[in-house]
Amino acid sequence: MGCGGSGPQGPPPDDSIKGSVGTKSEEKQPDGNQTNGQQGQGGQGGYSGPSGYGENGPNMNSYNSNNGPMPFNGGNMNGNGNGNVDDGIKGSIGGAVEPTRAPYPPNGYGGYGNGNGNRPGVLFDDKGVMQSALEYVDTVFHLAAVGMTGQYAHNRKACMDINAIGTMNLLDWSKQIHADSSFKIDTTNHQFLLDDQPFRYLAGEIHYFRIPATKWEDRLKRVRSMGLNAITVPVPWNLHQIEYESIPDFTGNLDLFKFIQMAQDNGLYTLIRLGPYIADEWENGGLPWWLIKNTHITKYRSSNLAFIAEVSQWWNYLLPKLAPLMRKNGGPILMAQIEHYYGSTGICDQDYLLQLANLAKKYLGNDVVLYSVDMPMMPFLQCGRVPGILPTIEMSPNSDTSAANGWFQQQQALAAGGPRVGSQFLLGVYKLWGTSVNDPFTEDVIMKTLQAGWALNASMSFHLAHGGTNFAFWNGNNAPYPVTTSYDCFAPISESGDTATILLAIRNFINNIPGWPNRPTSVLANTPRNIYSDVEMKPTDTLIDFVVSISTKCWLTESLPLTAEDMNQGYGFLYYQTNITCCGRLNISKYADDAYVYLNGNFVVHTTLDLASIQSDNVEPVLVAGSSTIVTLLR
Repeated sequence: MGCGGSGPQGPPPDDSIKGSVGTKSEEKQPDGNQTNGQQGQGGQGGYSGPSGYGENGPNMNSYNSNNGPMPFNGGNMNGNGNGNVDDGIKGSIGGAVEPTRAPYPPNGYGGYGNGNGNRPGVLFDDKGVMQSALEYVDTVFHLAAVGMTGQYAHNRKACMDINAIGTMNLLDWSKQIHADSSFKIDTTNHQFLLDDQPFRYLAGEIHYFRIPATKWEDRLKRVRSMGLNAITVPVPWNLHQIEYESIPDFTGNLDLFKFIQMAQDNGLYTLIRLGPYIADEWENGGLPWWLIKNTHITKYRSSNLAFIAEVSQWWNYLLPKLAPLMRKNGGPILMAQIEHYYGSTGICDQDYLLQLANLAKKYLGNDVVLYSVDMPMMPFLQCGRVPGILPTIEMSPNSDTSAANGWFQQQQALAAGGPRVGSQFLLGVYKLWGTSVNDPFTEDVIMKTLQAGWALNASMSFHLAHGGTNFAFWNGNNAPYPVTTSYDCFAPISESGDTATILLAIRNFINNIPGWPNRPTSVLANTPRNIYSDVEMKPTDTLIDFVVSISTKCWLTESLPLTAEDMNQGYGFLYYQTNITCCGRLNISKYADDAYVYLNGNFVVHTTLDLASIQSDNVEPVLVAGSSTIVTLLR
């Protein structure tokens, strides 16, 4: 077994030197694994970086697979230097056991003032094919979590001993191997270009946060069965960061990045809705409740400095994690939406939209395609966009097939050469508690509108492909009624995952598009029904008893009642109780959303926020002198 010698003097920062190649051992062990080859040594010295040196790389291991030895990369060489930003020492290239494989990038720039070069070589599969950046990231972090010592086989892939990888190093490496990946707008021909080829999408909106993670794969396969080639995915800020200054949660059912990668595995690109306001009949439109406690925020969804500061803190965390998933880095995210139906607010704060756009470009790149969505009327479109953001429209099924042409004329007037895009093609409506709703759109009208939009060369996204479920208190409301727990919305894929007839109609339309690359896959069978055991219902005396039984917190005040925000209560119910010793009329001038009033334990009145105040003759008891009456308000 040979030992690699020392590499030569480190060259200028734009070039890297190659560390020596470790010798591969042919000695077989009883279990079929090969022994380790000796390590190669790093390059010595560096360019203008005083006292620099190249450290030895780790052992170059070879691994056993079912079909014999696998190709693998050399060790990761670290270069350390104390030079300035321009003169730091670079890390050397990790040696490859089989140098005839595809080329691999150099290690990272080591000497950016005390820097540490950590860009690894590319991994190859057992056929010598370079893996994607995303697959590499998955491999590396999987190994880091497990802890790799000695020999380790991971899905028959070559593995590399690695301690830490910086985000920017991964991103730079990804850019190198995906130099041909891109998504942009061809303003000459009014079209999208995907990897420099004309591109259109038919997408479906789907909410990972309304679906248990165990059902993601099933629902995405059903979306793909329609023949769609993309999904639209909103990101609810308030769900990822429930408490103020908490670290945003992207685990379990909130693993947005896993969901996007799973969609890519099923042949679906992603259109990401960044918000910060996402609407979607979601609690507070996705804005965290704790923003209310910030007294410096005088107007939401505006350029108010305090509001922008909070949004910036959120995006400073979110966007760097999305950057490696952008198309130009080989990922599935094509473009990013700013705000949602902003033109309908009447705020029209163009500085706010520009600040959002600049923040997105800071992390996703100046070449990122940003877009807005508004109703197809000029005042809304003008209010909701700024130069550099592609305006797109809502499409509502219409029996008049010429209506689509009028909508897109409005959009094209502001699109600056961009393509026609219907980012919110409505297929149904949501349901509100206490109301009965039928789908206002017939299948025939939906399909006529789809055909009209397609004939105009438009890309479109269906709202929704699959609705899902509003869990806990995350449902929004349309005053005064809250949205139901079910968010089925008459979507092609029902809440339980069943196939609706509109799915088959859309699927048939797409299957007959000449040259459409994403042909529909097989339609999955409907979800099996189960027979569950009996559920025993335990009655409670009153609604008050129930609320008190599940709450252990209590606040006492001698003056005005505390608000939910004062009690750090973002969701749920509030229960107020007081004693009164005189008669009169109960008047609550301002409240939200519902109020139930009890007098001495007896229900008196229920009212909702569509009434200006509670004023009921029923709450006017005649009191005996010296007695006490308990008035309870459940909000």
